[in-house]
Amino acid sequence: MYLSSQIISELLEKYRDACLDIRLFRHFEEIVNAMHVSDKRSIAYLNSLSVDDVNQFNMNRFL
Repeated sequence: MYLSSQIISELLEKYRDACLDIRLFRHFEEIVNAMHVSDKRSIAYLNSLSVDDVNQFNMNRFL
């Protein structure tokens, strides 16, 4: 069963306080959403699924 990215974002909102910076939280959301819809788990591939086209270096640094 696949959940919409909006539903996932709403579920993740309870983790918002764990990230001091909103950019970190957005990276977290992007990774969780990408892992939800993809069978591949490489960081480069998951990053390529991002709608916001997150910079690969920033994503690697986040992880």
